[in-house]
Amino acid sequence: IVVCQIGCGVAAKTRLNSITAQGFGNMVFNYGVLQEVVLIVMLVYVPFLHIAFGTENMQGPEWLIPMPFALLILLYDEFRKFVFRNYPDSTFKEYLYF
Repeated sequence: IVVCQIGCGVAAKTRLNSITAQGFGNMVFNYGVLQEVVLIVMLVYVPFLHIAFGTENMQGPEWLIPMPFALLILLYDEFRKFVFRNYPDSTFKEYLYF
């Protein structure tokens, strides 16, 4: 869930700008992502938190399972923004612009 939240957060940073044009200059966002990653790593690997939250250690390859889903979210949103920028009067924008 956390990996997909990061992908969604990166995708939702702007309405029209591509992430390559926008960059990662927002230090509050960057700190939030870092904080989220540290928290999930603690929940997974700190032994006394296993008892409190019912978690257990994960192996390395298990961290890779959500990566394609996060990438899919990011690529879909980049495609959506590309269409909005290049075809501003399309019906696609009418239905999918928030």
